[in-house]
Amino acid sequence: MENTLEKIAKGNKMPVLFIGSGISKRYLLNYPNWIELLEHSFRQFNDDMFQFQKQVDIYKRRGFSDFEINTSLGTFIEDEYNSAFFDRKIKLDIENSKDPDWVKHGISPYKMFLSLYFEKLELTKDPSLLKEIEEFRKLKNKISAIITTNYDLFLETQIFPSDYTVFARQNELFSKDSYNIAEIYKIHGSANDANTIMITKKDYEDFNTSRKLFIAKLLILFSESPIIFLGYSFTDEDIQAIIVDFLSCLTPKELETIEDHFIFISY
Repeated sequence: MENTLEKIAKGNKMPVLFIGSGISKRYLLNYPNWIELLEHSFRQFNDDMFQFQKQVDIYKRRGFSDFEINTSLGTFIEDEYNSAFFDRKIKLDIENSKDPDWVKHGISPYKMFLSLYFEKLELTKDPSLLKEIEEFRKLKNKISAIITTNYDLFLETQIFPSDYTVFARQNELFSKDSYNIAEIYKIHGSANDANTIMITKKDYEDFNTSRKLFIAKLLILFSESPIIFLGYSFTDEDIQAIIVDFLSCLTPKELETIEDHFIFISY
């Protein structure tokens, strides 16, 4: 009996990959999960991690979900990091570090820090994983598009360099030619565009109120192609909401066959 992936391989529809942080964590050295990233960020301005745990405890006592805790921590850390940056207690090693031009353009110093951090992550040295990456690259002509919530540049620099068009801003979907093929949609932002990075509660709220172009694009992809989820734990309530939006459009009969359309690869 054929399994779901074998059915996809024999079908006439190329799948879409929906890629989460688990993939980058597998192939990039010292890649952090969400809470590890927040802890690392906190240490830039305060090495007393007891104070970090204090903030976590405050949010837990308020009954926040893990997602709400992380976005609230992101908000708190951005405020504290930016304050320390403008007080010249910390600096970023780019351009004129004393009075950098990008500050005048309203870019958050914390998001610039995140941008630099993810741009500098290096590829694994593990030979077996490097062999996996070679196999990964062979998917170039076997998938229609990629959706990812990762900020890093692993997909566009290591897997599909120069082959795929990258979209990190919603307006790009309107202003550029988009064909639903050989495209990467970085719906939570990209390391090479600090302003697009989503990390705070407000970032997610703004996305939820203005994500119509991205949602329209995702719903088209979801309806036309099988979706293979890789590297997700699904604690991201934003992603949960997108999937629910799609499922709510289906009939009960269509929902019965959803297991052949949504494929979740677990580690």
